[in-house]
Amino acid sequence: MNNLNSVILEGKFKSITISEGQVDFIVASTRMIKVPKGDDMEVTTEVPCRAVGSLAESVKKMAEPGLGVRVVGLLQGPLNGSVFILCEHAEYKLGKKTKKTV
Repeated sequence: MNNLNSVILEGKFKSITISEGQVDFIVASTRMIKVPKGDDMEVTTEVPCRAVGSLAESVKKMAEPGLGVRVVGLLQGPLNGSVFILCEHAEYKLGKKTKKTV
């Protein structure tokens, strides 16, 4: 693994697109930020990801919108003028205490 180009992203599956030999999906990561003299504000970042090969097969079986996921991968690009994460590893949060690693 090239440590200079490694990304770890945690969030929830938002959308999944399945095609031959690959799966493209969006991971949405939501956090709260403090706003001066106001209520906290919720900010969501949506990051495009791609899984290929055997990892794509795993994502096809496990992915559903709202399911928690942790993705490790490489920055790749451009995809429609932006970068995406090419996944090397994924963990799925199935329940409060259950995780599955693929």
